[in-house]
Amino acid sequence: MRSLIPEHVRAARYLLGWTATDLAKAAMLNETTIRRFERGLTPQLLPRTERDIRRVLEEHGIVFEPSDSAEPSITCSDGLVVRRSVGPSAADVK
Repeated sequence: MRSLIPEHVRAARYLLGWTATDLAKAAMLNETTIRRFERGLTPQLLPRTERDIRRVLEEHGIVFEPSDSAEPSITCSDGLVVRRSVGPSAADVK
């Protein structure tokens, strides 16, 4: 499993229609943690923090995969495809 990079998290939030606040609340993290990581100010997340972010995104239908898919997706600069499968909407976290 690849480590998350800022682009993965931004793409996932975009696909879910989430703000950094929405993700922070769902993952029970500080919003500053999300924003600093997405801006590249935190080069690597702590393992627990990355696990929490990945878990909540995957629980809401985000799939991180190295291959193409017919689903709406965003291909990140490292070749990883971030897509949303059928899952809860942004309204489910608010």
